[in-house]
Amino acid sequence: TGSELAELSTLDRKLGTATRTRRVTDIERLEFEFHRAVNLIAEARKLAWFLRTATLYTPARFLSSDPGWRAAMRTDHEALLAALRDGDAVGARASMSRHFTDGADRLVKHLDDLGLWS
Repeated sequence: TGSELAELSTLDRKLGTATRTRRVTDIERLEFEFHRAVNLIAEARKLAWFLRTATLYTPARFLSSDPGWRAAMRTDHEALLAALRDGDAVGARASMSRHFTDGADRLVKHLDDLGLWS
């Protein structure tokens, strides 16, 4: 709905400001709020549960302190919001998939660099 899209856009604007000023604590909090809102709007209870669970095992400020991730996150959120505005479910799914995979790949690489799998 229009109000839901407005809520996501507001969160994304705040996230953009936090990203430009490199306030990693705010980035982390707003990113969580953005995805929580997406999952609630989509009535994706399993994704909401997974998001909550995954954040328990992701090192604090791991992604939010990574400049490459911050840039990719901004691009992915813009693509998601554009797809939602256009009613493009395929585009929305693709941007969320890209966003999730990017974060997962960065985390797996980090764990690999720590020798977790050795």
